Amino acid sequence: MSASTRKKLGMLTNGIQAADFLEVLRPTLDSSEFAGVKVTCCDGIGWDSQQQMLKDIQSVNAEKFMDVVSSHGYSAAPGDPFNTTLSVLQTEWANIFSPWSTGWDTGADGDGLLWASRI
Repeated sequence: MSASTRKKLGMLTNGIQAADFLEVLRPTLDSSEFAGVKVTCCDGIGWDSQQQMLKDIQSVNAEKFMDVVSSHGYSAAPGDPFNTTLSVLQTEWANIFSPWSTGWDTGADGDGLLWASRI
């Protein structure tokens, strides 16, 4: 598998594939010196794709291996809340449709406070 293919698979993994990995990762961490490390999953490419990934993970009872749900906002911005009791984080966002802004509280589309309120 080429490096570019591996890179693409990171955000494009589906929930069943993630669940297979989580079922190995969590017990491995818990039986090592890394017990207690929080597992954050899965940085879907967009909010909607991460929602589907979480549904898939939940469908095979693997949410119990996670501590935090995470998503990017590249293909879809944060919208509806996730159906989970876990903490939810937006870990990356690219404001590709507006010019770059360093403003944190300007009200523009890239405004950090605006994005925080969306999640």
